[in-house]
Amino acid sequence: EIVVDMTNVEPYFVPTDAPARFFSARELELSTYEGWGDLAALMTPHYDRAATLSDGSPLWAEIARIKAAHGTQRDQALAALRLVQDQVRYLAVLMGEGGWVPTNADEVWRLRQGDCKGKTALLMALLRGLGIQADAALVTTTDGDGLEEGLPRLHAFDHVLVRAQLEGEEYWLDGTRAGDRVLERTGFAPYRNALVLTPGAVGLAVIPP
Repeated sequence: EIVVDMTNVEPYFVPTDAPARFFSARELELSTYEGWGDLAALMTPHYDRAATLSDGSPLWAEIARIKAAHGTQRDQALAALRLVQDQVRYLAVLMGEGGWVPTNADEVWRLRQGDCKGKTALLMALLRGLGIQADAALVTTTDGDGLEEGLPRLHAFDHVLVRAQLEGEEYWLDGTRAGDRVLERTGFAPYRNALVLTPGAVGLAVIPP
């Protein structure tokens, strides 16, 4: 039982355009997760499975074409990102578990459409096929500035990126964007924290501003 007894309560005003953390006041939050690692352990298998290509997948031909056309992993990663952004339209179908579980990369490519989860799975499949370490990274488009101050919760996230490791640097790639023609080592607004879905993950990763 939780009892909150408040008297003579003054209004709580938030400055205009204040960071999201200023809005986290007078809230009661409950969670059944002991830590962010519980969420990572829950979601990582879904993305690993979705990013696994079948033996006869036509995406192997795309991977071979990218390898033949580009000599460095940086150029190969950019080519994979352009493929996902330019040749797969964004469409979200969130019925049932579709709001949480990504569509398989082969199916996204066959339909030439997918949401952020499906496009992430497709981009992960391409990058991993190219020998590039790539993992899904859950983010929030609204509360990134104060995400770490709350309890671990899956509903905090409403978007997903790919974190790629290239030449000792981290790159945050978004398959739902359009027209990216360079790889950026730094994050882009409004993301500040991400839950990277890797085995053994225990906390949030910081995306440098």
